Formats: sequence, C-alpha cells, structure tokens
Amino acid sequence: NKLQAQVSWVEVNGTLNGPLTLRGLKLHQPAMQAEIDTLTLDWNKWALLNRRLEVTRITVDTARIELTPVEDTEPSTPLSPGSLLPPLDIALQKVTLHQITLQQPGTAKPLTADIELSATLSGDQLSITQAELHLLPEPTPSARVPSEARVSLHGNIRVKDRMPLAMRANWNLRLPAGQTSPSLPLSGGIDLHGVVNWLPHPEFELLWGANAGDLRPLSASLPQRLTAGGELRGYSKDHSLAVTEATLSLKETPLQISLRAKLDTRPSSAPVFNAKVEWQNAQWPLADSEKTLVAMEK
Repeated sequence: NKLQAQVSWVEVNGTLNGPLTLRGLKLHQPAMQAEIDTLTLDWNKWALLNRRLEVTRITVDTARIELTPVEDTEPSTPLSPGSLLPPLDIALQKVTLHQITLQQPGTAKPLTADIELSATLSGDQLSITQAELHLLPEPTPSARVPSEARVSLHGNIRVKDRMPLAMRANWNLRLPAGQTSPSLPLSGGIDLHGVVNWLPHPEFELLWGANAGDLRPLSASLPQRLTAGGELRGYSKDHSLAVTEATLSLKETPLQISLRAKLDTRPSSAPVFNAKVEWQNAQWPLADSEKTLVAMEK
C-alpha cells in the first residue's frame, strides 16, 4: 500500500451496479485524515464497452478533512503528467461536495466550502465544464452580513509533460457589513493561457488577464472597473519557487509593474523570500493622469 491509507465505513447500501451509498466513511493517511458522513456514487456500467468510465453522480454530504505535516525523507521525483493517463476515458457528469471542512496545519479556523464539478478526460484532453467553489460565510460578532466568496472555473488542459492550458475563472466576493457600513459585493474574472513544462522540473510561461467591477463603493478615487493583464514566467526546483518575470499593466491607467521573486523552503532552514519590484507611472487617483506619484521605484 504505497499510499499508506486505511479506509473504513460503518454502513453500505446499494450495489456495485449503482447507486452505492457509504456512511461513516473514514480515511487515514500520514498526511491527512478524513471523515465523510455520507458518500453516494452512481455510474453507467455500459459505457465501459466504449472504453469510457462514466460516473453520473458523486455526492458527499458533510466531510471533515485535517491535514497533518509530514517530514519528506525521500528524494522527490519529477512529475510526468503523461505517465498518469488512465487506459480509458473518464467522464464525471456531476460531483457535489456539500459542507466540506478543511483544517490546515498552523491555522486556527478551518475553511468550509461547497464544491461542484463536471469534467471529462478524453485521451490527454481534460475539459472542465464546471468547477465551482463556494466558501461558506463565517458569522462574526461585528458584522451583520458575513463575508463569503464564490469562484467558478472552466477550460481545457492537455495532460502531457509539456502542458498547454486555457482557463477562465469568475469570482464573486461579498465583504462583511459592519455596524455602520453596508455589505459590499465585488465581482470579476481571470483568464490564463500558456504552457507548463513539467520535465526536468516545472517551468511555466503564461499570459494572464483580469478584470474587477463594482469598485467605486470601496473608494471614490477608484474607477468603477479595472482591467489588467500581463505575463508570468518562472520555475520550481530544489525546494524553491522562482518568478523570473511577472508584469502587470492597467487599461484604465498608465501604471505598469514588474516583479521578480524567489521563495526558498529548504527543510533545514526557515523560509527565505526575496523580491524586486519596479513600477512606472504610479498615481492616485488611479485614473487621474495629472497626479503622478513616482516615475520609477525599485
């Protein structure tokens, strides 16, 4: 058992032909412990005749996941996505995860979310029709309306060692209401296109674009909408993550920013972060060309 996993359950209803329901499911690994109240699975067994695993429904109701830090004593091996491809196509028609609570090491409060997913893998083509994450709000004593966030994503990825991708994500955020201030809704989107090379170590070359709306309630000095774009290049190697070039420019203002950074996370020492930022035409308000704060800064 390479995963060192222990699985147990309290009750099983149904058959392997589907639907199948497990209650009181527990999964224990060195790095993770999970408890699932109810898991229901249904599938189309006849699709196997066409070399296709077709899962019509996976539903999880209430799960608690706790991550545990584990010291990595084995040398890491390069990840080859192409070697992970299954011998048949896979279709996930509807995956619904309700009330998923994640407790991470070093954090006082867990995250609770609902997740929905539908996707297909045909050959090396991964198509994500829908992937939605809804972070459930946590009430606070000083907020009448708690904060919450929702992110939806769709796109295509070629599962190979040189991995082209094209993704689009939309997000909605509601800032909490205070005693004298109303709740503020924000929304926007992010586009990501490019290539990730996995061998001999991960490298990425990406173009990105983003937009955000409904900004004026945050500050009268902000435009109602901002549109940004740029490039992102870097690599991950030997316990380090490096951004060799990251650029940002705004459509509504002449502001331009470039960034180079490196994060070292060697097990034998504390994390070390170094960064260099350059910017041009910084101004406030952002859309007021008459008020330039600085031409360039390092």
